[in-house]
Amino acid sequence: MIGLLITGASRGFGRSTALAFAKRITSHSIHFILTARSSSDLDATVQLIKEARGEVDAGISAGDRIDIIVADLSDLSTLEDSSKRLFDSLEGHGEYYRVFFVNNAGSMGPLETIGALQHCGLNEMKALFDFNITSSSFLTSVCVQRYADL
Repeated sequence: MIGLLITGASRGFGRSTALAFAKRITSHSIHFILTARSSSDLDATVQLIKEARGEVDAGISAGDRIDIIVADLSDLSTLEDSSKRLFDSLEGHGEYYRVFFVNNAGSMGPLETIGALQHCGLNEMKALFDFNITSSSFLTSVCVQRYADL
């Protein structure tokens, strides 16, 4: 089985990555662990994965598994708990051939400030840094500590 954990899986690049794995990996079952802030958008991603795997009516194929975890990875006060929930989801589901971690969640802030960071205040810049750098680095570190030998 392949373990696939994707942050920011509710739309855009994260959703596209989940679908690419669903369509192209046919030699192994996949344990999808999808996280984002929006459960309804994650539900839509799950439906698209099922369609890509050809399992719309029957549900996901016997060897596959899909877990969704709603979490705000920009909130550093809950990041350790969120990371534990994410990576613990991989435990107890058999032997993994490979574990892929697509650390995609991030933000550039409100669209009107992109390219004009001089209009961002210090708190907004710190929040963007915490989400895009601190959170991402922390999650990558946890992943490497757990799965470096795969």
